[in-house]
This record gives sequence, C-alpha cells and structure tokens, in this order.
Amino acid sequence: MFIDMVVFEGCSCSGKTTMMSKVNKESDYKWCLVDRGNISGVIENKRRGRDNWKNREGMLKRSLREGMGVVYIIVDTDLSIIKDRFEKRGDEIVESVEELESEFNDWSKYYEENEWLNNNIKVKKVRDWKECISYLNWLENNVSDNRSFSFGRSNNEMEKRYREYERWSELKKKDCVMYFGKY
Repeated sequence: MFIDMVVFEGCSCSGKTTMMSKVNKESDYKWCLVDRGNISGVIENKRRGRDNWKNREGMLKRSLREGMGVVYIIVDTDLSIIKDRFEKRGDEIVESVEELESEFNDWSKYYEENEWLNNNIKVKKVRDWKECISYLNWLENNVSDNRSFSFGRSNNEMEKRYREYERWSELKKKDCVMYFGKY
C-alpha cells in the first residue's frame, strides 16, 4: 500500500504532536503526517451539539472506503497521563480537567461503538511511536492497493493478513524486539 497521508487522531493532550515528531524523525520524514482529521471532526461536532457531525462521519466513511493512501492512527494514551499533560501545559481549547475527561470518554465511546471504524485496516490504535512505524511499514509491505482496490470493504485475504500482523506484533512485543524497515 502506498501511504499518501497519515492522520493522527486522539483527544486533547493525548500526545499526537509528540508522536508525530518522533515518527517523522525516526522514519526520516517518510510520510506526510497530519494532526487531526475527520474522526476528530465527528467527535468534536457531536460534543458541541452540531448537526454537521453526520456530514463529517459520511466523509470519514468515504475516506475509509475509497480514499486510497490515507491511514488514521489513533493515539491510545491512558487518562491519567492525559490529565498530567493538561496540568503541566494546559490546552488552547479544553478549559478544565473535567472537560478533558469528558472528551476522553467521548473518544473511547465513539471508537468502541463503531465497529466499521475499529475493524478497518486503515485505522489503528497505537500506544507509542515504535508501534506506529511498525504498523505503517507493515501496511506498505503487505497490503496491495493498486489504486483500484477499495479498502473499506471486507476481504478474507486482507483480514487474514491483518490477523497475521496482530499475532506477529504480539510476539514481537513479548520479545521486546523492534526492527524498523524490515517488516
């Protein structure tokens, strides 16, 4: 799969910018990285009671189904770490720890309730930059996208390869071994 763009998603203070910087540095600026996209747009518009969240969700679904080369990375950070970051540096939009916790809960709920999102090969929750680079390299080397294949649809072979990646990833984590560019 040729990756045109990687969109980093997550709630405020989850570490998106930090992860993007580390991925850029460690991958020698291999991919075009973007801070927040359609997933954030959907969740934020829902939180604010705006009706256009449905339009954003439609754009997101089309992007996952038809948007070749776009991958969404959801930064998966514990709430305690997010709260610590907020206490240390604050945030331009979020005004309180309670609001931050509410945003975190809305993110968790949206991801868990939408199987079409959490079962899509172009969306991956990651805990650190090593896992992110590992997954992006795996996508590039193992998933064919010849620009005529639609990713958002179910495909037995793709699901099989994704499950192989998950098993392989768990074994690598247990061995604490990560080699970049060799996946």
